[in-house]
Amino acid sequence: MDEFEQNAADPYDFHLPENEDSPSQYNDGDGIEVSVVFTPLPPQPKKGEKRCKNAKTLPINLVIHFNENDTLATLLDSAIDSVEQTDNLCYAIGNRTGRLSPENFSIKYTVPRSAYKDVDIKSLEDFNTLITQACKMKNPLFKLFITQTEHNDDVVDEDEDESAPARKVPKVNPTEMKINDYITELSCCYTCEDRSCKFPICWPAPPNAKHVHLTPLHLRTWAAAINATENDPNTTVDLKNPPNTKLFNSSCEIHNIGDTALLARRRDAATVNNTSPSVVVNNDFKELANVLLADNRNIRQPPAQVPAPPPATVVSPQAALIPKITLQTFCDRFKLSISILTKLNAMKITGPHCLRFVTDGQLVEKGQLDIGELADVRDAQEHWMQGVEN
Repeated sequence: MDEFEQNAADPYDFHLPENEDSPSQYNDGDGIEVSVVFTPLPPQPKKGEKRCKNAKTLPINLVIHFNENDTLATLLDSAIDSVEQTDNLCYAIGNRTGRLSPENFSIKYTVPRSAYKDVDIKSLEDFNTLITQACKMKNPLFKLFITQTEHNDDVVDEDEDESAPARKVPKVNPTEMKINDYITELSCCYTCEDRSCKFPICWPAPPNAKHVHLTPLHLRTWAAAINATENDPNTTVDLKNPPNTKLFNSSCEIHNIGDTALLARRRDAATVNNTSPSVVVNNDFKELANVLLADNRNIRQPPAQVPAPPPATVVSPQAALIPKITLQTFCDRFKLSISILTKLNAMKITGPHCLRFVTDGQLVEKGQLDIGELADVRDAQEHWMQGVEN
């Protein structure tokens, strides 16, 4: 199989070898216009100085031309060479997968006036999409963003190495190390395999092998006793024999000290099985009442107060009714005009005693009284009610 057939069989090869040397159809044969935007890493700080966490560098902007028939590797090499980073930026492209694996930079593209903005180039398929979308434009062009990143081997935690103060590593006492070793041995030796037992670490106390739960307090006490008496031939404290204290006495409840799980279970059981009698309140206060009544008899009672009679109701005499007079007499007495007399007569008003049942609106609407006439009528009515003759 020749070179052409090998590349044609590759599904990720977008450009065939026979077209690689063909001139570009755009920009008088120069190729697609590519705006390269390269953002380098901030410069390394000098010795004794610290780099700002949000330090940013100015990007480098260049314009190159790329033949649409060339490959992704050609595009990357041209862009990297244009910013003079050939020795600093490294990448690899998979032969079978077509995956792009940049080691210390990221690469994105943007096709103007399209939906393809800040798209990562991760494979040959992404590169093919880029060329296809760029060639659809009247004047093909696109932007290529290359951002330098830290290499995995060069990444250092500046906060931990420079900013943060060195942590003090606590020094372990040799005696504590021995005690911890004994605790580990005791935990392994007395791991409880009895499925009916609720505790993970138990010591079978003689003579009936009753399980004594080995809490952290038990283990530390036992380990400290072994360490303290390991050079004493008169003591018998070892991995098989605990110290002779109440803590390891199976007949004493003190061996459960420090067992928070056991205490929690007992508290829950006491709450569920609480059968204490309820408090009965005796409400018989007969004897207490007799005592209080006897004491009250000896106390001099104040004289009973006679309630004051209620005040006499003052009844105001009813005002005498004003005698009725005719409408003609009313108008003559208070000098009302003939026009007023005619209008009131048309409303069937027989005298001033009828005016208090007629509203001003009715006099104006029905009787056609003017404002001045209405005022004269009400003024004469008020004088008549007060008993004024004129």
